Amino acid sequence: MTNGLVLSIDGMGGDSAPDIVVEGEYGYRAARDFMKLLMPSHARRVKQYADPVPLFQRYGAEDQLTAMYDPVVQLRSGGYIVINPTEALVAIDVNTGRFVGQHNLEDTVLRTNLEAVQEVVRQIRLRDLGGIIVLDLIDMVEKENRERVFAALEAELKKDRAKNKVLNISDFGLVEITRKRSHANLERLLTQACPYCEGSGRIDSVTTVCLNLRRELLRRRGRPQTRELLVRVHPEVAR
Repeated sequence: MTNGLVLSIDGMGGDSAPDIVVEGEYGYRAARDFMKLLMPSHARRVKQYADPVPLFQRYGAEDQLTAMYDPVVQLRSGGYIVINPTEALVAIDVNTGRFVGQHNLEDTVLRTNLEAVQEVVRQIRLRDLGGIIVLDLIDMVEKENRERVFAALEAELKKDRAKNKVLNISDFGLVEITRKRSHANLERLLTQACPYCEGSGRIDSVTTVCLNLRRELLRRRGRPQTRELLVRVHPEVAR
């Protein structure tokens, strides 16, 4: 955005509702006026960002956006999930990783699966994954544990505004989810197909490169040792 960067920051207002922090005078005024029309009671939550450190850098938004391309998502316990979108479906695999638990294998698997279903649904929403999603959970021996994990998954999916349907865990530990997507996911919006390998690889789009470059130039603005900057870029970016 040329005239303002916007972030929704949880907890800054002192309660559960998030504040909307806007960088740039024009963007701030536009966001505040829009909120007055949409939800007048929340207009006070629109805050103008005044810190000299760029907004995205201050709250780590760039790192979060970069992480959304990574197929591997680490879990707090030490386990991890692998997200692999294909033309036909999205495959998501859950692994225990270095998390070995303190009691027995079934307890370790249960805890990892419970943590994983929360993160899986979060990633589905963040990346706006749609179509057929196959979740490969770690095999659980006890039926009670499978039911507990499935109930946790259903509870998380209810928080998703997109229409979805989920089938029960199969004997192989697979869960099928269908989710309706209303627009292109962020990977499609922020990247483009690689013109060199002509395969399934993707690279940052020209718009993404320009915005990243702009933020980096703003970050270097005002440094005493930076009097001139020479930027070498692809002709498409230069245009």
